[in-house]
Amino acid sequence: MIILIISPGLVEVPPIRIMGGIPEIDYQIGIQISAYYKTIITSPFYYKYQRYKEINKNLKILYIYHPAINRTAKVNVFRLSLETLSVL
Repeated sequence: MIILIISPGLVEVPPIRIMGGIPEIDYQIGIQISAYYKTIITSPFYYKYQRYKEINKNLKILYIYHPAINRTAKVNVFRLSLETLSVL
């Protein structure tokens, strides 16, 4: 039996950033479940693409190619004010 955990956040091992929140919980659950079943955690990445990272014989992190956005879109104040008024 293979257990698939789909993580919405970055699960990087070893952690490049401080891991916490949902990705940390997914990682800890994956470690606990891998004692009994084969487990795969899917995760986006932002640093260096690897197809997967093997943590132990039953736990793998499968990285999905998800390129980072290096800048945010420009904010139009007029459009933002219209969106705010349309909610009211």
